Amino acid sequence: MVEFPVENGNENVHRLDTGLWLVPKFPRAGWRFSRITDLGEEAIPCQMCLNASVRYAHVLSNDAVPSPIIVGLKCAEPLLNDYFRPEKREREYRTDLRIRNDWSKREWKTSRTGNPYINARGYNITIWRKGPGFGVTIQLENKFDREFVRNDPKMYATLEEAKFGALDRLLEARTESRRQT
Repeated sequence: MVEFPVENGNENVHRLDTGLWLVPKFPRAGWRFSRITDLGEEAIPCQMCLNASVRYAHVLSNDAVPSPIIVGLKCAEPLLNDYFRPEKREREYRTDLRIRNDWSKREWKTSRTGNPYINARGYNITIWRKGPGFGVTIQLENKFDREFVRNDPKMYATLEEAKFGALDRLLEARTESRRQT
């Protein structure tokens, strides 16, 4: 965590005229995105402006700074000199969190062949029995031409384990799809 002696503002918004923005020697260029983390609540002040509380922490690194900093979206945008991708990343991250949190509430259907399946976020996910365990297949919804099919190489001991394995495959497929666009 980077610490500089600067005054904290009194509003809970990102400001480019407070905190490290006022330190002339603090780098403004050369920042790289590392990851987004959900802090669960607006738990810490943005380490750049020291003004806004951060829940979805954008972790950024820079070769000129010894350790990564945790900033909010509105400070990440100018540091990365990118006013599109940080917001898109955060939106996708929040959507994936919602999918993960709501997954156990989803109702699975049964196919004509007796396999549990679900259609979620543009994908058809099927669980099938193989020997003593269960496997997972994911494909683009309504695409039965095998254009996009992923079979999870892992076998699961129970149906419940396979359902949570299916969640992991869904999130991986979404990540892969984002990289292609």
